[in-house]
Amino acid sequence: MKLSEAILLGDGLKSADASEWITPDGACGCAFGGALLACGITGEDFAPIRSEMYLMGHENPLVSLADTCRVLAEKEMVRKLWPWITAHHLELISRMYYAVNNSESSLETLVKVVQGWEKRLAPESPLAEPVSYGTCEPAQPRLTVAGVGKLERCTQ
Repeated sequence: MKLSEAILLGDGLKSADASEWITPDGACGCAFGGALLACGITGEDFAPIRSEMYLMGHENPLVSLADTCRVLAEKEMVRKLWPWITAHHLELISRMYYAVNNSESSLETLVKVVQGWEKRLAPESPLAEPVSYGTCEPAQPRLTVAGVGKLERCTQ
């Protein structure tokens, strides 16, 4: 599922809370938390990441949003769903969703920004199923930031 689609679907699965990624019960969260919920990630699945963020001081003013976004962007559950996403993308989504919660912007505006990223960065045809780590075999070459690379399709 594309991230833009997951954000829209996820918005109906939770109560809006720009201060939380996903609450332990999965009832509240931000735009990206809702996207994770839409893709089947539960509050329980997210709990270890949430704990890690709180241990590093998620609410500590000395720990930036960029720091917590970096932690989240590197997590396997995120990489499997949207391998192109970076901490910078997550930070922008978080800041934009904060504006949505304060009636300074709209969810549709946020989704349009994400769709722009998807056009430039996401694979041509998003995966219908989560990627599994198994034996990898080469597929078609594709352009990457570093140049031409090999896209690998993982099989069981």
